[in-house]
Amino acid sequence: MLVTTMVMSAMLNLHSIAEIQSQEKIVAEFPAAIVQNHSNDPKVFVDRGKEYIDQQEYEKAIANFNRAIELAPKFAKAYFNRGAAYGLLGQSEKEIADYSRAIELNPQSAETYVARGKAYARLLEYAEAIADFDRAIELDPQSANAYYNRGLAYQTLRQDEKANADFNRAIELNMNNEVIRKGIKIH
Repeated sequence: MLVTTMVMSAMLNLHSIAEIQSQEKIVAEFPAAIVQNHSNDPKVFVDRGKEYIDQQEYEKAIANFNRAIELAPKFAKAYFNRGAAYGLLGQSEKEIADYSRAIELNPQSAETYVARGKAYARLLEYAEAIADFDRAIELDPQSANAYYNRGLAYQTLRQDEKANADFNRAIELNMNNEVIRKGIKIH
């Protein structure tokens, strides 16, 4: 009886392992199947590109965003996400160019102005960065991210009064954000 139970248990484990491996194969092949079945849908390529960013496979992400742009040259999200991938590769000029194109296509996106402002700040182009954060705040006065990043730019420029005002506003808007609360350094 004990041997039979052990054999049954082993068979169930083998079955479970085979089932798990089969499921893993399905999960691995799923994105390709979706793309194949929706090969003319730029949203599918943007979604897959975002997945590649999550996996830190930035070149593959860019290839997917390129395909989305080929299919829909006026798809702002494709440019936005490709810009993010370029930024993660340290290619700030291409990042800014893509954010600028996304802004041309969707000038009401506060998020894109914040992203481009952060790219300008990494290049030490603070006047441009602050102008983008200002525009983001005009579009979305509740954007803690815009206030926080503008505060960082002001802080770098040693404009502490403006920096403190922006940090305080960011905290008011988003008290639960640890990055904002812990990231604030006063000179």
